[in-house]
Amino acid sequence: MDDLRGSLTIECTMVMPVILSAIILIMTLALYMYNDTVISCACINSAMAGLYIINDSNADIVKALEDEAILLLDNKLVGEDSVKVEVKANPIYAESSIDMKMNLPYAVPFIGDELREAFDIHHDFKVMQINPASVLRDVNKYNVYKELIEKYSQEETKDE
Repeated sequence: MDDLRGSLTIECTMVMPVILSAIILIMTLALYMYNDTVISCACINSAMAGLYIINDSNADIVKALEDEAILLLDNKLVGEDSVKVEVKANPIYAESSIDMKMNLPYAVPFIGDELREAFDIHHDFKVMQINPASVLRDVNKYNVYKELIEKYSQEETKDE
């Protein structure tokens, strides 16, 4: 029994770093997934808000969409190093792009500089304003083509 004294301490010193590294890595992945979801939602919502702002001729569209994206991201991201919001808009479409660099702790083993770049998040979302007149025009064209096809198919069956 005296020969085994201290063996548990040696085993723990070998196993605990692996267990702690796995826990930190799992927590980092969970934070990445959370941040990815928040950025995706902010990107989609800010671009969709552009559909309502585009119809207001007095509004500064780009500034309003950037403010919307920043408002949606405010105090919701965890462990961000830098966040870049870019918005493009005109009366036809609104586009929102958000880039985020995660601040990964250097205590996480197995993550070199190459893998740190893999944790960067980038989302784009583009929304187009649909003109109801063009939709009706396309529906009417479809109906005309459908009637022509039915007409010619009936004539061919009568000839046979």
